[in-house]
Amino acid sequence: MEEQKIILANGSNINEKWFSEPLTEFAAGIPCDNVKKALDAIAPEVRAPRRFEFFVSNSGSFVYDNEEIREGEDGTIKTIHNGFMRVETSGNVILAKMNTYGLTTVIEDDDMFFQEQAVEDLKLRLLTADLMRAAKLLDVLSGDAEEIVWARGNKNDPIKDIKALISSVGNSNGMNANKLLYGFGAWNMSCEYFGSDSPNYTLAPRDLAFSLGVDDIIVSNNRAFVNNDELLEEDGAPEYIIPKNKVYAFCSNGGVSRRDYSAIKRFVAHPFEVFSREKPGGLEISVYTTALIAQTGIGGVKAYKVSNS
Repeated sequence: MEEQKIILANGSNINEKWFSEPLTEFAAGIPCDNVKKALDAIAPEVRAPRRFEFFVSNSGSFVYDNEEIREGEDGTIKTIHNGFMRVETSGNVILAKMNTYGLTTVIEDDDMFFQEQAVEDLKLRLLTADLMRAAKLLDVLSGDAEEIVWARGNKNDPIKDIKALISSVGNSNGMNANKLLYGFGAWNMSCEYFGSDSPNYTLAPRDLAFSLGVDDIIVSNNRAFVNNDELLEEDGAPEYIIPKNKVYAFCSNGGVSRRDYSAIKRFVAHPFEVFSREKPGGLEISVYTTALIAQTGIGGVKAYKVSNS
């Protein structure tokens, strides 16, 4: 069976007469829990007009999302181009404009079940693209990660190290980190440090978050949705979106406030809109969103690069 082709959507796919209210309502109800949890932790969603201004927690150099999804020569999605713009500000307000982007596919069977399956797939891919860009920005803002060893018999203690990482954010921006994001490998190394005979070995992230005094701990095992040479691990599998050997501590809060120390926000004008039209060979379905991922705080991210040897 031929693989379904997915291409970048463009302005020709957007027309009021092709807008699908039932599919747009369906898209709004698709949870995409695994990806959305990590995305909302890194870059909480804030609704705003497409052209808007946002408050930043300090003056200086700020980074925001610039380039979007890039396609290969054959039109299929090949990679996510993590490009960022930098703006200097001596005040506390930045003017910005969101990006509109989307994906399109054509299905041969126009049964509603297959339409909904296509919409769910396109929404998940767009959210994964957002997560990849948010993760890249988080990594950029963390600077040079301190290298640390978590291994049994080693002098380092993961709990003490993480407490120090949380405090280091406060030393930098005046507010201790309230979120922790573990790459899959870093979390495993933390558990294995204590050994299976220790209660810490099976400690759930939410329980550890309570003991550390942070709002949440996210352990990410999300992988890139595209297979190409740029996004493959050494074993040929799609790479982890969150570097698997890193731990990030950062400030992240929902909503908008002048006392918000969040490092990154995801501003959204139009969550997900669906357009469909008859085309030769089937039904064309396009899913669009209008959003911008931007740095909103300085010094709000610190990271460890973890190994076990």
